[in-house]
Amino acid sequence: VRWSCNAINTTWMHNFDLDLKVNAESVQYANWTLDDAVMALTLKDGHLALSKMEAKVYGGTMTMAANVKSPAGGRDPITFDSKSSFKNVGLE
Repeated sequence: VRWSCNAINTTWMHNFDLDLKVNAESVQYANWTLDDAVMALTLKDGHLALSKMEAKVYGGTMTMAANVKSPAGGRDPITFDSKSSFKNVGLE
């Protein structure tokens, strides 16, 4: 299968603002269970920032931060960066 040449449309990100903070005893996604999860997410002017995500997972801890910046022009490149850390996580 070839990669698509179609641009990913992220212009919707310029139409909304969001400030979301979540504290959850447990979050489940597929086979992953995140305990004592904390997350902070904002969306403003086309910039989606996951400034904080921390949780206990498989006997260890994980932290994550990520940014997605939607371009002002429809075919301009999207900017994406992320940083994550997993400590003492049993992936067996």
